[in-house]
Amino acid sequence: MSNTNQKANPLAAVIDQFGTTRAHVNALAGKVYTDPKILNLTNNFGSKVAWVTKGHVFSTEELETLKTLKSNLGELVVIGLARGGAIFTDIPTLSISSPPDIGCMVAEIMFMNGHVFTDPEALSIKNATGWTVAYTMALHGHLFEEIDILSLANTDGRTVAHAVAAKGHVFTDPRVLRLANLNGFTVAHELAREGHIFTDPEILKLATREGVAVAHFMANRGWGTDDPEILKLTDVLGWSVGHLVARYGATVTDPDVLKIRNGKGYTVADYIEQEARTELDPDNPTAKGPGGKPMAYVLACKGRNFEGYDLLKIANGVGDTVAHRMASRGHTFTDPRVLALTDSVGLSVAHKCAQKGQVFTDPEILKLRTDAGKTVAGILVTKGHVFEDLEALSIRGKRGDTIAHRMASEGVIFTDPKVLRLANRCGYTVAHMMAKHGHVFTDSEILGLTSLDDVTVAFAYQRALSAKSNRA
Repeated sequence: MSNTNQKANPLAAVIDQFGTTRAHVNALAGKVYTDPKILNLTNNFGSKVAWVTKGHVFSTEELETLKTLKSNLGELVVIGLARGGAIFTDIPTLSISSPPDIGCMVAEIMFMNGHVFTDPEALSIKNATGWTVAYTMALHGHLFEEIDILSLANTDGRTVAHAVAAKGHVFTDPRVLRLANLNGFTVAHELAREGHIFTDPEILKLATREGVAVAHFMANRGWGTDDPEILKLTDVLGWSVGHLVARYGATVTDPDVLKIRNGKGYTVADYIEQEARTELDPDNPTAKGPGGKPMAYVLACKGRNFEGYDLLKIANGVGDTVAHRMASRGHTFTDPRVLALTDSVGLSVAHKCAQKGQVFTDPEILKLRTDAGKTVAGILVTKGHVFEDLEALSIRGKRGDTIAHRMASEGVIFTDPKVLRLANRCGYTVAHMMAKHGHVFTDSEILGLTSLDDVTVAFAYQRALSAKSNRA
């Protein structure tokens, strides 16, 4: 476009290498144009100002065109429009993802921008991992109450109701409580795992394919009962509810329950005997009680504290150590060997200490991560700790986000260019994260930082304004 035309129409002025005009940016920020000449201004990817204007209703012809237009990295333009706040209603467009069958769907992006879906057909769309739109919304705190929506299931059978329950909402409708995934794990199981107590025997008996009943989950959290019928519920490994309540010190008197033997060969009576023992043999600290767990570990579970690395490292069958048990009660440790002790899923003693508020500065301790990618540093950030050291700020989680990204998402402001330029695997920098949360930059170099999908920091800020405008 010539300089003459740009002077005649400043809204047509191109502001970046992607052909974005000033009118595009203004429209993303909420400005509504009616002049056809402005609405038809097009960037390098074929995206019109009209398409990024709040409230624009896409015609059938426009939707067909959007299915073919791509950015210079091959991403469909419709994805970028959804990120910018465009609203789509037709199911085929809502189902589009980029990259195909891998990335986020248009519907998911719209929800993340604040759009709430109510159409059952839209709510039932599944993404590449088999999750429904309703399930994704529920995971992010949206509350559904209609039985038809709560019953929508992912590919693995897990329902919207499971997700709602996992966020703390308690259901009482038996129809909802009985909804199960493909393994038989019901909504009642989900609530029991979160600590809810049921009294209806029929709900307590609900079991997975492995025979794990709702009552098993409750017993694992210290709940007890004297109902022989419930105590006799047994999973495929021979663990009865009676075994579990005995481990937590409950009294079991029914002779038939006391004789139940689990897959390890131990009866309920054996566990009652184990719980009654309170002494540790100093000459054999790793000696196992009747339940198969080292006595030192059993006593640590009961509140006993120990000293010395050899005692602290004693573990149960899944790597949970004496030190883990002590740390879960708030005990602090400084010995790096103890802090680095991990269980079968990579959870270290340092993770446990951090969860209880102990602060670490040693980079090697901060970098310790679970198998799921959760670092000690990440836990401290969720506790409100603010890091300033670049090495600590650069520690990455499983998805590539750094500690600085996490802190920026919580509203922490950084000014060091080295920190602002830290990028995750998708090329999104800490500056992008700050812009997304409304921070205004003036440095042109920072504003021009670009992610792998061509999103600049400047555009991230404009997109945030657009999303805020759409929610208003």
